[in-house]
Order: sequence, then structure tokens, then C-alpha cells
Amino acid sequence: MEFENVDISISWHEEPILRSNVTITGDEKVISVFFKNGRYHSSQDIVTLEEPVKFIVATGNDAKYPELFHYAASKGAKFTVVFEKASGMGGLLAAKYRGWAHSQESGIVVFEIIDVAGRLHYGVYAPLDKTEKGDGIIVEGNSPLIVEVEI
Repeated sequence: MEFENVDISISWHEEPILRSNVTITGDEKVISVFFKNGRYHSSQDIVTLEEPVKFIVATGNDAKYPELFHYAASKGAKFTVVFEKASGMGGLLAAKYRGWAHSQESGIVVFEIIDVAGRLHYGVYAPLDKTEKGDGIIVEGNSPLIVEVEI
């Protein structure tokens, strides 16, 4: 995919989005962050970055624990990004619930990409009072999303 101007793009490793200022790609094992100026960062657990705003990216088991989201909020992170693999519908629903619940408890936006048997599911969650319907869900879907979020 290609757009005129994107501040931050988030995608599973196989589907990077070009021409954004910051590109975050990952899967259940590794996270990569690419900056337009050529800088690059990769990790197998948690990444904390401060540009363009402070945010935290997590993968695998680290993404399941509420301590990560409380830590992110205590450090002033504006959002977290989670890459997770789930098995079956029960695993997908549990992962989506965790993303939603962590956003409610920590008070920060959670971007989530969940792989279930090779099919990607996307979710963006925020505190109840920051969503249009007051349900904590900005958007959920299983096709690529374009979301404009004021952070």
C-alpha cells in the first residue's frame, strides 16, 4: 500500500506500508521499526520509542500482561502496539478482550494485530470516554484498516 503522508504505519511483517514517517512491522516473535531517515530498530520482546510520540511495541507473551500497559502509561506512552498469534476463535476473542481491557485499565490507545491461522485481525481500542460510541472500540476488522487517531 502507498499513501501521500502517513505519520505511523503498523503492519504484520509480510505487509509493510511504504512512505510513512515511522513503519512498525512485527509478528508474534519479532518487532521491527523503520524511520524515514534510515534509522532502524529490531527486538524480540518490547520496544520503547519516543518519536514521533512516546510509544511501546510488544510481541508474544509480553503483550498479554497488564503490567506492560501500566508501565507504558506510567512512562507517558501515548499508545501501545501489540503483535500476537492466537489459535482458533477462542484465542482470538481472548486476545481482543485483552487489548480492549488493557486500554481501559491503562488509559492509553492499544493497536493490535492478531494472526489466527494465517488470517490477520486488527483492533484499535481506547478508553471508553475517548471513543465515539463510548464502547472502547475505535475499529475492528480482518482487512487492512486506515485509521486516523488523535494522540
